[in-house]
Amino acid sequence: MSVGWSFDYQYFNRAQAGTKPTANPKNEQTMVRTSFFNVNYQFNRRLALIALLPVRSVKAPKDIRPDARVTRSFKGLGDLMILGNYQFNMPEKPSRPAFAAQFGLRLPTGKSQPDHTWAGSLSRDPVLQTGYGSVDPMLGVSCYQQFGRTSLSTNALARLSGGENRYGLKFSSEVQGGVGLSRSFKAPRFLSSFLNGAQLGMRVYGVKSGHDYDQGKIVQNTGGQWLYLLPALSVETKSGVGYFFQFQLPVYQNVNGGQLVAPYGFTTGITFTPFRRRERAETAQLSLPAAAEPELISRGEKISLEQHLSAGRVTVFEFYADWCSVCRRIDPQLKRMLADRQDVALKRINIGDGETEVSKQYGIEATPTFHVYSADGKLIKAFSTGELGKLERVINDAKAIAAQRP
Repeated sequence: MSVGWSFDYQYFNRAQAGTKPTANPKNEQTMVRTSFFNVNYQFNRRLALIALLPVRSVKAPKDIRPDARVTRSFKGLGDLMILGNYQFNMPEKPSRPAFAAQFGLRLPTGKSQPDHTWAGSLSRDPVLQTGYGSVDPMLGVSCYQQFGRTSLSTNALARLSGGENRYGLKFSSEVQGGVGLSRSFKAPRFLSSFLNGAQLGMRVYGVKSGHDYDQGKIVQNTGGQWLYLLPALSVETKSGVGYFFQFQLPVYQNVNGGQLVAPYGFTTGITFTPFRRRERAETAQLSLPAAAEPELISRGEKISLEQHLSAGRVTVFEFYADWCSVCRRIDPQLKRMLADRQDVALKRINIGDGETEVSKQYGIEATPTFHVYSADGKLIKAFSTGELGKLERVINDAKAIAAQRP
């Protein structure tokens, strides 16, 4: 399970009609600040549930007369979003694509009352409220693929209109999606005791929505198409805390009617995995003697695995990298699994940045990769996986095969 908080800021100050600038006679502006509180719970290897609760603050100043300006302001809880994520396949190699489906609801927990009195007159401001007032289904698909330190991801998510709310407003359905590349970097040596590593990413993201309706009538100045570039930086500490920053740069904006658009936006936040410390504590409680700790036999230089076999024992060679999140995730469980097995020896090879001599020597395309040798020195299987159950099955096969030989 992980918990997190993020802050999103957008400043709408440019009037636009279609794709072209237009007049803004009332000098209208809108500043939207949103804090998101989220919980991500992993039920099993395939199914996860994400709950996202926004708290919004909206300020929208405008001139009502040449000598008078009013600021419309709204703040409060937004609409709670609950989203399930189901992973269809569990690739043995990260270089193979992993596909997932998303499904959920946006629930009307935010205030959606549109009628307010500003400067002595009644104003109807439906698009500035903190909530939408309807139950909206959400459906999506995603794909993730890793090539060494570089990963490719794509996704599409549709929010379907839940119909007219109690105030006569019907908000349009919306489709959004994008494609992104990211690359992981190991922490500099002087930060390696604090950081696991960092990740730089760039994403192209698009949003499309239609017109909203008020009392059955179309609201002309709503909906459109937007396309953004999203450069991002994230870092992960050894304590399980992650920090990220993402900038939003619009490259195409085509709005219906006349609307305000934002020249930029940004999101920053923090995530925390509370059980990672428990896993580290449990690993420490194993109190393994030095001889039982996995032996590191290479830091990128060429080696001969056959020269490092443990006589009379199944030998497992793990090719890993400091920047590999899967390697870090399975490390405590791997040590627990092999701690009491005197018939198995674990030896490790650090492939560095993935382009070292040893990774080329053995054709390592993904981490972690395991080479399992039987007690009589025969290679049983070489494979990539983050599933320790599969590794244990191969180890047992290696023992059985060796026992059958004369």
